[in-house]
Amino acid sequence: MKKIYLVLALFSFAVICNGQWVTLNSGTTDNLNTVHFVNDNIGYAAGDGTLNATILKTVNGGASWTAQNISSVYEIESIFFVNQSKGFALNSNNDLYKTTDGGNTWTYDKHFWGYSGKVYFLDAQTGFLALSDGGQGIFHKTVDGGNTWLDSVTVQGMHNVTSIQFVNSSVGYSCSFGGMVAKTTDGGATWNQVSQPTSNPLRDVYFTSTSAGYVVGSNSGNDLILRTTDGGVNWTQESTNATFSSFISAIDFTPSGQGYCAGGDVYMRSGSVWNEMNAQGSINDMHFPSDNVGYIVGYNGYIAKLVPNANPCNLTVSQTVNSNQIYLGDNIFFSANASSNNVSYQWQSDLGLGFQDLIDVNQYSGANSSQLDVSSIKVNNHKQPFRVIVDDGICQDTSNIENIIIRDSCLILDTIVLRIMDDNDIAKLKIYPNPSHSEFYIQALNFNSSDYTIYIENVLGEVVFNELLTNDLTIIDLKEHSNPGPHFLRLFDQNGTMVLSKKLILN
Repeated sequence: MKKIYLVLALFSFAVICNGQWVTLNSGTTDNLNTVHFVNDNIGYAAGDGTLNATILKTVNGGASWTAQNISSVYEIESIFFVNQSKGFALNSNNDLYKTTDGGNTWTYDKHFWGYSGKVYFLDAQTGFLALSDGGQGIFHKTVDGGNTWLDSVTVQGMHNVTSIQFVNSSVGYSCSFGGMVAKTTDGGATWNQVSQPTSNPLRDVYFTSTSAGYVVGSNSGNDLILRTTDGGVNWTQESTNATFSSFISAIDFTPSGQGYCAGGDVYMRSGSVWNEMNAQGSINDMHFPSDNVGYIVGYNGYIAKLVPNANPCNLTVSQTVNSNQIYLGDNIFFSANASSNNVSYQWQSDLGLGFQDLIDVNQYSGANSSQLDVSSIKVNNHKQPFRVIVDDGICQDTSNIENIIIRDSCLILDTIVLRIMDDNDIAKLKIYPNPSHSEFYIQALNFNSSDYTIYIENVLGEVVFNELLTNDLTIIDLKEHSNPGPHFLRLFDQNGTMVLSKKLILN
């Protein structure tokens, strides 16, 4: 068996000198969709769960997190606190929950018609819900702290509302998965389409003034950042310096006006370019309670915090490819070179659930050294991506991504290879990738599969796919059954009881 030596010098950008992202221990592996902080120390993160939804609270800046009880079986899509005591959580079924004691108790408040929602408050009394129902956006308003909600206002043609934000008590903006931007100038009494800057999905909106703002999303799986200076009438595209382009799911600005956005990574705005900050994880939401502190949340319980650097950061890591001739059965290794000698290494790979830390097991050895060995290359290693993170105690830097490409003539190079993650969780589904352009892989863990049925609904509530959960792995090409947009996977047991609900995004 021949041994291939890949001295991979992965080139990358230096870490931004005024801060670094530090991964926090959330205590969960459930996906987190939303985050909101009252101040630098007190905040909440929420998402899905095995039985009921997940809501986590921290009172010490993310050093520790406590799980809170909520009766929702649907995942939490949006959470917002108006002060340290009073907050609201909206789930994927558009059920609104409310707390008045800092989340110690959550009570069901009201169900709203439609799909896909966000909750947003201007102050303790004035708040908004941005929802969808088929081909229209639906906006509700409260002026008494959520005790009552005024009749809804609709925007026709606004498919799948994804975000809402107000600049002041009069002017607010919203965007949709269908690429539309809507605006109100009378405090939400009326909403109207202001433009359709793209037909691609828009996931978040943020305006820094009544006329200047941004929408972010994806363009065929790549990042999309659009900026307007005339209140949303005209838009220009801005770019990132990402080494590996990905969707953008969230955008936020600090109180002093520094902009950040996030998705496959975090980017900080400098001029008209958004600089990559090399955070880990696949990110769903972000929030900056102050100029110096920010938080991001994402898949598999990922939470990270932006903290200032005490010293300038000059750490970089690099890598070069000496050979690209890899065949089945070969042993290969990746080698990293850092600009500092006293660093730690962590190699990562993406097996379909975002980049995860590797350990010395099975094919891998040297996961925490400058050289990662991968032995006995197999078919499922084809197109497998790798990267390395180095840390000198002050700064981190992440290399760009290299894929293993197998050269065997019998291997169809564009075949999608499924890699199944080991997991001992009881009665849980792993669904990936999500979002997806076409295929979703559904892995059943410790289910008696003959007792369960999968249903997938579109935003109109129409069932576009259903079948028995017949084995450990189900592959669904949703593109063959439905159109792009949010979908909802429901799992029912043999008694017709829904035991799990998850949101799917078909790009």
